[in-house]
Amino acid sequence: MRCLVVADLHYSLPQFDWLLCAAPHFDLVIFAGDALDLGSAVDFRAQIVVVKKYLARLAGLTRVILCSGNHDLDQRDAEGEKIARWIGEVRSLGVACDGDSLTIDDTLFTVCPWWDGPLVKERIDTQLREAAAQRAKRWIWVHHAPPANSRRAGVASASSAMSNSCNGSSATARPW
Repeated sequence: MRCLVVADLHYSLPQFDWLLCAAPHFDLVIFAGDALDLGSAVDFRAQIVVVKKYLARLAGLTRVILCSGNHDLDQRDAEGEKIARWIGEVRSLGVACDGDSLTIDDTLFTVCPWWDGPLVKERIDTQLREAAAQRAKRWIWVHHAPPANSRRAGVASASSAMSNSCNGSSATARPW
């Protein structure tokens, strides 16, 4: 299985364009959070509409898994914890997302949301306990964690690495 793992695109449309270009070369795209940029001048609701359109196109090219990151949180739940409500809506596009577990070949993927408080963390603990009972040959947790010791360290290097157009470069995959 050839997997492409990306994260922290932060509503950079050239990076989303690159992703659409690279995706057909992979069996699975794992988007590990921070599709949005809540600090952007572009309203987060408009970003959600655009990102959902990209995800729909992406899902038409290959399998997609998406977990929420800290920049994707658009609402508070009934307990007051921040959540990425919009992420659950992409399930209808055929995208596996927060709270899902799926098996592809002999690998179990468990998609964990970004957690902002003890109740969501407790739900993740339960989710992982239940998934562990499946005893897959391989088990991959899809979860977002921002770069250590930096507000957005790594975004610049990811941006420059992804800015090469698909016309001039090829994506590289390592088989498992």
